Amino acid sequence: MSAKNVSRRAFLRWAGLISGTAIMAACAPTPSASPTAAATAAAATEVPTANADATAAVQNAQATEDAIAAAAQQAADAQKVFSMTQDQFNAQMKQDEDAARAAGKTIVEMMSAFGTVIEDKTQPHYWIIKAFMEKNPNIFVKYTPSSAYTGAFDEAIMMRMASGDPPDCIYHYSSPIVYAANGTCMQLDDMMDADPVANKDAFEPAALAQVQWNGKTWGLVLNGSPDAMYYNTDVLQEAGLPTDRASMPKTWDQVKEWSAKVTKYDGDKVMMAGANPWSQNWTWPGQFAANGGGVWDGEKYSINHPKNIEVVEYWVKWLDDMYKGDIDKFNAQGNFSSAYPEAAFGMKLQAIINDGLWSVTHTPPEIKYEVAPMPTGPSGTPNGMPVATSNWPNLMFVPMGAKHPKEGFALSAYFATEGQYEWWDRWADYPVWKKFPTDRAPKDLVARVGQEKAMDISNFIRSQLPYVVVQWSSPVDNFATDEISRAVDQVMHKKASAKDVLDQAQQTVTAKLEETVNSK
Repeated sequence: MSAKNVSRRAFLRWAGLISGTAIMAACAPTPSASPTAAATAAAATEVPTANADATAAVQNAQATEDAIAAAAQQAADAQKVFSMTQDQFNAQMKQDEDAARAAGKTIVEMMSAFGTVIEDKTQPHYWIIKAFMEKNPNIFVKYTPSSAYTGAFDEAIMMRMASGDPPDCIYHYSSPIVYAANGTCMQLDDMMDADPVANKDAFEPAALAQVQWNGKTWGLVLNGSPDAMYYNTDVLQEAGLPTDRASMPKTWDQVKEWSAKVTKYDGDKVMMAGANPWSQNWTWPGQFAANGGGVWDGEKYSINHPKNIEVVEYWVKWLDDMYKGDIDKFNAQGNFSSAYPEAAFGMKLQAIINDGLWSVTHTPPEIKYEVAPMPTGPSGTPNGMPVATSNWPNLMFVPMGAKHPKEGFALSAYFATEGQYEWWDRWADYPVWKKFPTDRAPKDLVARVGQEKAMDISNFIRSQLPYVVVQWSSPVDNFATDEISRAVDQVMHKKASAKDVLDQAQQTVTAKLEETVNSK
């Protein structure tokens, strides 16, 4: 898979610690009921492996008469769309755009980090845009996917901006603060203050903080997935460990004890892995905070905080105690980095993993698992919170020079509010819009685990949002992530001490931050 189409987990990944590729699951389309439809019957008792069949079964059991009609219409639309090749789809979109121009409609371009609905049939963007255009008949949305460009998505964005032809809004899974710092992103405070639906009071404060910097708001957070622990309950049961969430480990020392009980080797071959907490660098700010440290507080970095150093040293000891002390040999045996079907957890080769909660709509239905809050420690606790977790958001922003900034904001606002019904039904990124119904579970998740468990997981995801740490809102966020990743890579490969490399990273990143801020 090319860099421009990697999954979110791969986006900030680096090869030194993580092997394998987490590929977005290509599930069949998920028909969606009306956002206002209430569930009126129990979910199907059996959970088919085929996601399309499972979702259809759930909807047949749950839908109201109006919802059935709406789902049938969308299913018909989906069948028409998914029968196309990519070239046919692109040609149809161009034909629709030409017709919209001829009709005098405003053409609003959305540039997206994701591909088209043909490239990933689970993605919700096509359906959200379709609904937005139905509500705004004088607007046509031109969707420009990342696959339209070669190279990294950020490079494509800068190329468009440098050409003097930026899109009207951009969907990204990295914060717009980097663009705000170099003057290429619009502040949205005035438009948000005037919007009756998508104003700043409408969103969870911890989520909104991810797009705020220097006293301004630079984007809209659509949703997010906190980091959490996944436990294979079948493996736990075989090891004589409890399987209910309340009994899950509360500290990393306890997780390590459980990992030791489930990790199995045959010689040098890993037969079953336990946890490997270092596997995804986007989760590190939350793990550092859970020990009383932290990376970024919204103004300054504390990369070399003593509690951060302790965590990295703890990871090395974990590697030695659990996986024979060699990161490369461990990584060579599988993808121990997510709960996706292609990863070890999804293949029943890993019993414990920490991953974003978006994975619940991708984890194979035959895997029996429980999710639980992130642990604290190894020696400290979060400041002012019982637990701490990282969160990977989906965001939209309006670039400077956009031809239709108000319309670009309107589309972004729709994505962040009403559009979340379609998103949530397909991908379990929890909406941060406060008015989103709390009694709604993703249809893809219901199809996999049943209505009762799906609601339990949905409520759990929502319960973790208040514990999200400050993250993503630095004007040098990508640079800092790279520096911290290189530093930890050296430690895990036993080429340097944690203190030495984190001290150096702190110095380098702080200098870059000062240079960036002072250049404005």
